[in-house]
Amino acid sequence: MGTAAASLRMAIVIPTWNGREMLSSCLASLKQQTFTDFQIYVVDNGSTDGTGEFVKKEHPEAQVLRLDTNRGFSVAVNRGIAAGSEPLVLMLNNDVELEPHCLAALADRADAAPEESIWTGVLLWAHRTDLIESGGLSLFHDGTPAILYRTQPLNALPDQPEEVLGAYGGLALYRREVLERVGVFDERFVFYGEDMDLALRARLAGFRCALVPSARGVHRHMATSSRRPNLSAYLQYRNIVFYIWKNMRAGLLWRWLPRFALSGFRPLLLSPWRGLGWALVGAKFSILWHLPYLLLERRNVRAARKVADAEIEKLFVEGRSCATAEMRPPAKAPESENTNPGANV
Repeated sequence: MGTAAASLRMAIVIPTWNGREMLSSCLASLKQQTFTDFQIYVVDNGSTDGTGEFVKKEHPEAQVLRLDTNRGFSVAVNRGIAAGSEPLVLMLNNDVELEPHCLAALADRADAAPEESIWTGVLLWAHRTDLIESGGLSLFHDGTPAILYRTQPLNALPDQPEEVLGAYGGLALYRREVLERVGVFDERFVFYGEDMDLALRARLAGFRCALVPSARGVHRHMATSSRRPNLSAYLQYRNIVFYIWKNMRAGLLWRWLPRFALSGFRPLLLSPWRGLGWALVGAKFSILWHLPYLLLERRNVRAARKVADAEIEKLFVEGRSCATAEMRPPAKAPESENTNPGANV
């Protein structure tokens, strides 16, 4: 998967799109890390704000990988993964600032727990640093994504690392062998849900994930969903069905899918002049269009399964939710953060 200095242990892949201001803070936080054995790969996803030139001038330690157009999160991070050969690969959002000991905590856990292959850190809301944005991924029992510890205080975190279903894509560390064995991010997802899909594929293949509570960063939450709400709703709705079709056992598949087949019509009936209902209907047609691909991928994933479904389902959480609700911050952020032009996709 490319070449890199043999002495380096970690690749840090940062996708960015017109995110120069956010990226500056992110890269500055990497210079403050107590762990320094890493190479940074900034994937410029078709930016028009001079991001590439800025990085080359102000942060020459980072390699810049340029895409001509914005091709989404999955394509960008896959390009960064392929550029290096470091045994550990960190996915990092461009609007995250890491605490100085964050990378050391992740690397130390990787050394101490050879039975684990994926780790997720803790992200805090930038406008409410007393509250947690993410402590990893799981699923509710209705198939929708559960972002662990969201909106809970810091004292809710465990004292020691604990097993979780998967890593939240904004701050996720993988052994490269996992990505070589189960594949990288599915580029058909574009953005939303690609980290859940990878989490399920990896766990089914026998790779375990742990939350490292001492590895923390502050997330200046992206405004992609507020700038492109219908596209975001379309992808969230569609991609939940994508990862269910690809990865889950038949019993859950047939229990969950009728709910998604019947949902989404209410906004169309109540407010047909708005785009949300039509976006969800479009998502249904997209699912049908991609069904042959999903069935083929499902066969491949299930054939590689080494862990019983019951073991994975023990990591699900109680309750039910919806993806759009999961994305909402606990309170409205200051205007300067809510209009962030530096989203990753």
